[in-house]
Amino acid sequence: MLGLPRAASNFTSVMREQVDLRLEGENLDRFYDNFISAATSNGAFPWRDPKTTFPRPYDGWVAHNVLVEEFIEDSTPISEYLNDNSEDGKALRKELAGPLLRAFLKMIFLDNFVHGDLHPGNVLVKKKTSTNGEHTVVFLDAGIATSLSPKDQQNLIDLFRAVIFNDGDKAGRLMVERARYERCSQVEGGVDAFAA
Repeated sequence: MLGLPRAASNFTSVMREQVDLRLEGENLDRFYDNFISAATSNGAFPWRDPKTTFPRPYDGWVAHNVLVEEFIEDSTPISEYLNDNSEDGKALRKELAGPLLRAFLKMIFLDNFVHGDLHPGNVLVKKKTSTNGEHTVVFLDAGIATSLSPKDQQNLIDLFRAVIFNDGDKAGRLMVERARYERCSQVEGGVDAFAA
């Protein structure tokens, strides 16, 4: 169980890293390379989605307390589109769903380098241009990023596979069996009830 002292220590560690803007600059460069370069970080296959990008930090303008990065013109926070229930709004959300999902899955399963602060305030939608004809998703604020241990990555792959194959019982059992801190197994019938 995550106690208050441990939670406070984890929070302190994350905040210290978040306020060092050099780390955010490094993370932005790595995400940019992962998403824009000709191949994934593991060299598996070329991956370039023109519908997804990250701003680039400017060389020489990154320090502990300063980060100057590329300005993303003609963009709007994604939150402005979330409540638009017009036909155009629904069509745009459908258009953006694919790049968002592909980006998240790429971060987890291909690069093992995941943006740790994805919320609507950190996602922009760049308007269509005459050159690409589609909207682009722009991820901001990469100060918090993480990689999974091989064990955690395998656990997530197994859980994701169970969800994809609509095997709720297996997904529930995996969550209990592989959890670091759980109490379901200590209660008679707890695992079965959780997995149901």
